[in-house]
Amino acid sequence: MRGGLAWKLALAAVVLAIVPCTFVLSRSQDNSVPFLIGYHLIHSLVTFGLFYAVFLRRRSGIAKAICFCAIYLAFIAGAIAGATRLNQDARHLIGSLEALTSNGQSGAGSRSGGDFAEIERYLKEVADNAESQRKDYLQELEAVGWTRLLDANRVAGDSSFAQSRAILTGGAQIVQRRRMKTDVRIEQMREMLDQLKINNALKRGVKDGFEQSMPETMSFVRQIWDLEESTVGEFEHIIDLLSSRRHKWRVQNGRFVFSDAADLRRFNSYVTNIQDYAAQEKTLDKQRIEGMQKNIAKMKELLK
Repeated sequence: MRGGLAWKLALAAVVLAIVPCTFVLSRSQDNSVPFLIGYHLIHSLVTFGLFYAVFLRRRSGIAKAICFCAIYLAFIAGAIAGATRLNQDARHLIGSLEALTSNGQSGAGSRSGGDFAEIERYLKEVADNAESQRKDYLQELEAVGWTRLLDANRVAGDSSFAQSRAILTGGAQIVQRRRMKTDVRIEQMREMLDQLKINNALKRGVKDGFEQSMPETMSFVRQIWDLEESTVGEFEHIIDLLSSRRHKWRVQNGRFVFSDAADLRRFNSYVTNIQDYAAQEKTLDKQRIEGMQKNIAKMKELLK
């Protein structure tokens, strides 16, 4: 399902899973509101990124804002509820996020003020930057022709394979460049936290939560980029095969047809590896969901 109903149902399921998960986890960590704001920001961005990739690429900015705010609100609300620490500052922040979900932007209707208005501005800037980076990444790949790399008719017309290798080089450079930018973006987020015009105690709490969430998040990010790099490597193997065996294949109905069974097996093995890497990325997402389910079970035990 990829229609309007699909992403709404999926969002509801994600939110319903997040709340009990953070409810349980909040019992074993610092439960101050500043800490929770920083700690769950990274989790929310990663969760939103996965949700965006599957459901929101063609959705409006308002839909994206609604999803990010709903996910972030679920993390914060679940953690606060679990610790019974729903104080006035948290209610102001939640009210601000509710305003964002209603119209896709902050402004009239937001109840947050002072320090929490500054935090709201920061969250919106971070979310907008994350979406912009993802969009730029896909546009760069499109610009170098990555989506047409294995177009059989294009390859057949590339007699010297110069164009194919240029696309490979461009794609590999983009992946490497974007991977390095991940660390830069994290450091930029730290600098933005330092520049927030809020009281020092609140800032320390937000920064402590942010830093405590980083090891888990960076492990997830590294695995994703490792899989992206491995995928590029498999595409390179395919181009090497097609180039070295140029007269042992032809294009028929837009597909490669090999005259040598061994070549076909090699080609299929590379394609299978690419599919496996894509499946592994989905598995990482599944593991996150399973982690939530385990926490839900733990919560049920605690409530008996």
